[in-house]
Amino acid sequence: MAAVNQNRYRLITLLYVIFVCLSVLNIPSSLLDSNYYSVKTLEYQEKARQEQVNFANQLISDETEKLANDSAKTYLAIQDRIHKSYEMIEKFDQYIQKKLADQKTDIWKEFNSMRRMEEIFIEKEGNDKKSNIQKVYDELFELVKFLNSQPLQLDSAIKTLIPVVDVVKSKTGKEYAWDRYLFLHKPVAVSYFHIKRIKLLLLDVENVYQLAALKTIGYVQAFYSIQNNTTVLFKQGEMSKVLDAEKQAEMMKRLKEEANKNTSNASSEIATNDELTKRLKNALQNENFFVGVKNQILKSLNYSATGDFAIEVSPNTAVMNNSGNDYYLSFKKPGLYTIKFMDKRTNNNKMLFDKKVEVSLLPNPLIRLNTESMTNNIINVRDLLGSNRLVAYMGSSMFKNFPGRINGYTVIRVGSDGRKVSEKNIGDVFQPAVQSLIGASKKGDLIIFDAILISMSDGTTRNANPMTFKIVE
Repeated sequence: MAAVNQNRYRLITLLYVIFVCLSVLNIPSSLLDSNYYSVKTLEYQEKARQEQVNFANQLISDETEKLANDSAKTYLAIQDRIHKSYEMIEKFDQYIQKKLADQKTDIWKEFNSMRRMEEIFIEKEGNDKKSNIQKVYDELFELVKFLNSQPLQLDSAIKTLIPVVDVVKSKTGKEYAWDRYLFLHKPVAVSYFHIKRIKLLLLDVENVYQLAALKTIGYVQAFYSIQNNTTVLFKQGEMSKVLDAEKQAEMMKRLKEEANKNTSNASSEIATNDELTKRLKNALQNENFFVGVKNQILKSLNYSATGDFAIEVSPNTAVMNNSGNDYYLSFKKPGLYTIKFMDKRTNNNKMLFDKKVEVSLLPNPLIRLNTESMTNNIINVRDLLGSNRLVAYMGSSMFKNFPGRINGYTVIRVGSDGRKVSEKNIGDVFQPAVQSLIGASKKGDLIIFDAILISMSDGTTRNANPMTFKIVE
């Protein structure tokens, strides 16, 4: 009887096992085909985001002189560095498409294969010792290194969502090299998807820093209604409607014309020698009116018989009080109000005249240190500690007292080595933890007051623009 060749049977068994494994690992083409729409969606989003980035760049170019503060400069430097990485990945994307076109094929024809894309990834151009995928790796890792060195890093999405780590741990706990996990030995449907995803992510984060820079000079995102000539802002979880300057001017002109008309009509009905009407008009104030504060309506009314007149407001939501000969109105809501001055000397309370006023929410507050020993955001530790607190103000002489309070803020110290230390402060006065942080500052450090939260007496909460100071000694 012939001897049995054991090695032959072992080889057949091994080949059978390999065949079974490969059949299990095979990815259905329908699953990969579905990524076609994922890639197309990313391309659509990238185009839309690129338009937003270009628009913001144009605005930044127009406001270059104003964007001279330290915070804006830092944000724009970060934006420039991120865009450099985007351009590199975009160039690589175009190279992939050209390379495939030279081979009489394209991304979509190769969607379910991996050979051609693998060749492009590991290819080395000319005398370059680095492969294409190694260049992508170096660019992204250098970008994250740069971001980590910056004092005002706002977003960590690039590092965490690409992700930019040497070793990536899978959901099963298995560890892979970065390039192997994202790109190598993957069908085009997967590896090219990551190229598109990374490009969009870079544009998204770039736009974050553009908006942060513009915010330092008072620009925020908004929608503009052509029909209503109104700008709608989205801030702090709520929308605020703001009339533009042209519409405000038109409204004030109309209100003035109506007031003059009503005054003229009333005057024609009342004798010119009526002392009450004359005194009321002389004392009438025409300042702006705001919610949550005492708005003076009559100033130094020189008339002794105060029981001869009354003031009525429609809608009837305002509160009136007086201090001597000065009269004030307090409003709870913004809107258009009619203030009527009534003659109580007659039984039917005849109207002498009326005044229409537009009541608005309070303007955005301003912030400064409680010190004058400062020039161009440069200060020493002694004077910074001596200031003792932040001061909020309105920037207008019509507000004698600030109509609100500072709830708190975050103080960040950025050392010359890029290290950041931060403390939260409650209220306007520097608390012990913040005093210690400032006291430990060295020459060349940056002190940043950020997330400055202010409660206004009109019921709104505002975020003031951050302030940055450089320590000189």
